[in-house]
Amino acid sequence: MRRVRAANGGVDLGAAMSRKTANIDIRVEPELIGRIEDWIDEQRVPPSFSAAVVYMIEAFLAGEEPARRET
Repeated sequence: MRRVRAANGGVDLGAAMSRKTANIDIRVEPELIGRIEDWIDEQRVPPSFSAAVVYMIEAFLAGEEPARRET
């Protein structure tokens, strides 16, 4: 999602948020799939696999380590 620079120097997410979602096809090693599935299993409310991957990517891009939500 490309961010649009607002006139006031801030970031206008409105223009970017109106875009449609996109499918991303990636190939990963089975070990990574296992690590993602392990993370999902540790969540209080397990997300779908794709939701978990999106959460992890968003956390990575924000400079955070994806938190484990344990009960």
